[in-house]
Amino acid sequence: MTGSAAIRAAVELKHLPSQVHTLRRAPLPQGVTLVLRVAAGEPDALSEAMKFTGRTAEVVKSASEFFVEQILLFSGADCYRVLGARPDAHISELRYHMALLLRWLHPDLDPTGQRAVMAAHVTKAWENLKIPERRASYDVSRSSPLLAETRGTNFSIRRRKKQQTASSPVRRDGIQGYDRPNWQRRSVLQKAIDLLHSLRSGSE
Repeated sequence: MTGSAAIRAAVELKHLPSQVHTLRRAPLPQGVTLVLRVAAGEPDALSEAMKFTGRTAEVVKSASEFFVEQILLFSGADCYRVLGARPDAHISELRYHMALLLRWLHPDLDPTGQRAVMAAHVTKAWENLKIPERRASYDVSRSSPLLAETRGTNFSIRRRKKQQTASSPVRRDGIQGYDRPNWQRRSVLQKAIDLLHSLRSGSE
């Protein structure tokens, strides 16, 4: 099933992390919504993903989170990829994915706060795409070679290098992690939580 392509890719990636950079350059596989639902802690989604992959709950959950972090939320990803969608995605899909991502970033699922800095990617992507005029403007800039360096969430190569310090954590697979003072993490995450609450109340 095409809807299981993304969760299968996530499990394969977890066991072969050297494919991260290849997958970042490739179009997103079908079924990213299921991966996001698993990461966000939905029991039904986890059961469905286990059925598709034949793997344990622990493996599927870990693989989904790794996929989100490394294939969607890496610095330099464009706004559509950050929200786990393709450029022709309907606004309802973008909104739903944004809500799932913010749920995954919520302190209830991330008590250590290690993922908080990624909330800036999500909220920035949503701001760029939620209004038709902004989305149209973003699409123009995204397709312009002259603006390629500053597309997406506006993290250019130079800014990334400046942000990476000697204290930045490095995963065992060699992929650079995130490093930001705790007060900045809390500030960014609080904005994301406020946005998620506004969506739930129907005010957004």
